[in-house]
Amino acid sequence: MSRESAIEKRKRWLENKQKYCLVDTETTGLGNNDRVVEIAIIDLDGKVLLNTLVNPGISIPPEAERIHGISDSMVKDAPSIGSVGEKIRENLNDRIMIAYNAEFDARMIRQTFNIDVNYECLMYNVMDFHNSDRYMSLEKATAHLRKEDQEHRALGDCYLCLKLIKHSLETGRG
Repeated sequence: MSRESAIEKRKRWLENKQKYCLVDTETTGLGNNDRVVEIAIIDLDGKVLLNTLVNPGISIPPEAERIHGISDSMVKDAPSIGSVGEKIRENLNDRIMIAYNAEFDARMIRQTFNIDVNYECLMYNVMDFHNSDRYMSLEKATAHLRKEDQEHRALGDCYLCLKLIKHSLETGRG
């Protein structure tokens, strides 16, 4: 893939807005028994379709809390996995999810909510844009777009992804 094909894919996403949405999750960890504690879904115009904490039914480890700032006390009264799963199904109905590390987010949605989603990966698109075979974190990919004190939360990360997609088409930069 090349920079040109990465840009073409971004154009296709924005030209078919009704077909795509941006998704990000925050989780209890990275493993096969971890769960989603927050999910955000926005359309490609930036409209929030879903933005909620999730009661994962398990404790959030301190190392995960340090990353996203979400604590057990914040999710104890949050909606259940079942009720959030229904909202995810409604919002992803016939849409393709774009996520920065889409394989991870799709796996976490599957293992938390038992939902299989179709997805395309912005991280691989960024790698193509930069003609690189090395993974690049969202933080690094959006360093030129980020506010200095921006927290690592699902909705903010969705907006960063949207900004990254649009910025490259407006400026030719990454």
